[in-house]
Amino acid sequence: MIGLGKVETPMNEPELENLPEATPPGTPSKKKDGIFDEGFLVIITGLGNVFNFIFHIYMSRNLGPDGYSALNSLMSLLYVLSVPIITIQTTVTKFVAEYTAKDEQANVRRLFLDSLKRVSVLGFVLMGLIIIGAPHIREFLNIKGNTAVVASGLLVFVMFLMPVIWALLQGREQFGFLGMSYFVNFTAKCGLGIVFAIIGWGVGGVILGVVLAFIAGFIVAVWPIREALAPTLDEDSVDMRKIYRFALPVVVALFFMSWFCNVDIALVRHFYGDTSEGLTLAGYYATASIVGKSFLFLPIGIILALIPKVSRMRATGENPVPVLMRGLGINIVLSIGGIVACWVLAPYLAMFLGKTDAPELVALIRYFGFAITPVATTLILANYNLANEQYRFIWLLVPITVLTFAGIWLFHQTPLTVLTIIAGGGFAMLVSILLLTIHTHKAGNSELAEEPTS
Repeated sequence: MIGLGKVETPMNEPELENLPEATPPGTPSKKKDGIFDEGFLVIITGLGNVFNFIFHIYMSRNLGPDGYSALNSLMSLLYVLSVPIITIQTTVTKFVAEYTAKDEQANVRRLFLDSLKRVSVLGFVLMGLIIIGAPHIREFLNIKGNTAVVASGLLVFVMFLMPVIWALLQGREQFGFLGMSYFVNFTAKCGLGIVFAIIGWGVGGVILGVVLAFIAGFIVAVWPIREALAPTLDEDSVDMRKIYRFALPVVVALFFMSWFCNVDIALVRHFYGDTSEGLTLAGYYATASIVGKSFLFLPIGIILALIPKVSRMRATGENPVPVLMRGLGINIVLSIGGIVACWVLAPYLAMFLGKTDAPELVALIRYFGFAITPVATTLILANYNLANEQYRFIWLLVPITVLTFAGIWLFHQTPLTVLTIIAGGGFAMLVSILLLTIHTHKAGNSELAEEPTS
């Protein structure tokens, strides 16, 4: 008999229109954006800054002016050498974000494995060069013995591996796990560094503690990325030429930004480290930099969220400007609070950090925040432009950096003179790159408005 089974009634047209459309593979997917990501990472990096502050307080008070200045000089040079590391993390993060937005998981896996293999080789080569050149580095920085320099070579190798792991978490916007890994790294650096200093292992032992801290952060980060590394049926090769074309402007921009942020400490040590009075002044500068360079930590959490979000928004056709404006706003508010606190508390910080209220040290602590804030804000602008594949700002960044440090080389009568030159260069950099970013955005909007619609 007909009609014994269930009668299937056809859907009418309105019902069909309400059905969700199937999303073809590789179609960019939009993700809800919010301030929580930046807020969480700012808190994590802020706590990391606290532990970094404790680390440097202990070292400045217990290694003495000579030992602490040597440690700070080595670490500053390592940060300059680590520009390729920052480049790796920025580059891998950008393309992981784009591949994830397009649901191209095979490309995510391949990019990660290829990047890890390449950075392992590069890190090993740089470690060898540092170890071989240890006597010359020691002589330039007026450091006794090669142990600390050799330990720095080992640190460079470990530092090259971690950013690839962090970039995978960052690009996939797994900010919770990323924050946990950073937090473990910060706390382990502080704890192990202090323990090894107490044991009496000196500057070399402190740097070894930093090496072990990176390993601890690595252990925390590996677990959450296992899913992304699972083999897929559609294995494919990544277009590395496209990645290298992006990495080139990144490495140039971040090299000069890192140079601007870190080389001053090594130069002050070089200019003043040949007399006892000069060593005291270099020690004051290094001590004040504990407070001043902490302003560079303020935008880190913002940048960690900004790069993958801007890259994803660019891939999905969304407007990334609100993310930039939110990041700049957060950084400015935090920086103003830090500047006021440094100005008011400078005498107490000088006594606490350097065991002296020498006028030179108090003045450096008060003015360091003013000098570093423009540079810290420029870091956000630079990373925004890189993630948005706008590279013209580099033509401003390079000459301003070169002129700033030429000024330091020629005019370094006092450490405060050095800081004043950095402030002038940083302000010029911020204003010029901000104006260029605004102009680029307006020009892009004008081009879109003029395009004919089909």
